[in-house]
Amino acid sequence: NIVLEPQVEFTQGQVTALKTFYKEFFDTLPRAAEAKALAEETLADLKREADELRTLAQSSSRYPFSSKLEPVAQQLSELANLGVNGLFAELATRQDRVLDAKEDVSGPIKQFLKGDQGKIWDQGHDFLQKQGTNIAYLPGASVEPIQSILDDPECYRGDKMRRLRGEIDALKAKVDEALDDTRQSARAGLDALKTYLTAGEGYAAAATEIDIAFASAEASLRDADTIPLVERTVDLFKRNEYPALLAKAEGTKNRVKQPGAKFFDHTGAEGGKQTIAKPLTPISSLRPAHSKPVLSSEEDVEHYLQELREKLLAEIQSGKRISL
Repeated sequence: NIVLEPQVEFTQGQVTALKTFYKEFFDTLPRAAEAKALAEETLADLKREADELRTLAQSSSRYPFSSKLEPVAQQLSELANLGVNGLFAELATRQDRVLDAKEDVSGPIKQFLKGDQGKIWDQGHDFLQKQGTNIAYLPGASVEPIQSILDDPECYRGDKMRRLRGEIDALKAKVDEALDDTRQSARAGLDALKTYLTAGEGYAAAATEIDIAFASAEASLRDADTIPLVERTVDLFKRNEYPALLAKAEGTKNRVKQPGAKFFDHTGAEGGKQTIAKPLTPISSLRPAHSKPVLSSEEDVEHYLQELREKLLAEIQSGKRISL
């Protein structure tokens, strides 16, 4: 079906008013000058603006305040659907609300999202997402000053991004310092482990293998970007790799005969039992069966230490060693 609109003559005042509205809303002059062409250009650009605002409003899961754009988009869509005659007829009654919505809502939000202010908001959001684990390890540190600004439905106004930038920088400095301290402590632990190996009689023969293993552990420390991951890197190295390195570095020291296993020399004569390194037990695995989760008195401490001592001696008496 073809819908025919009656031919309507528009006054010069109406054309001038539409040009003024276009300039105020789109911050540029329209290309068309004739009444119908001007109205069609305005309608098309209003629809395009409504579509853009709806697209931005769909990002409300990340930017909660962008949901404010949907009512503005609906307002523009209604105006864009009036047609040429309807636009000229109703512009005078609608234009103030449309211009106010642009000035108060859509204009500031679009400028925010597309400019440097939006980038600062992104930095704050991404910082909390990435560094949440590290922040939890900082005594007295809180994400609240940053989170409260991110959650503010009016965060795109005023100097709130300047304050957010300051909060990000301050908390980032604390995170960097804590992570650096943890890495330094971990490196010191690795250095102590390696220093112990260098005193072994078998170190010279195993030096290359030991150096490679420790260099790999150092690289893992550099790559670890959270405090618990740094700590876990050293713990895994001590559990999984260090015992074998220690056995090679010590040579014949701290070895015991392997039950039931014999070897023979090149003449075929029985040479006795083979030896193996004494097993290593990490001290972290020797937790006393203490009934209290908290030590609150000297008696509690003495009781705990006595239980720990018994655990340690039991390991030594069974032919094992304990790694600290």
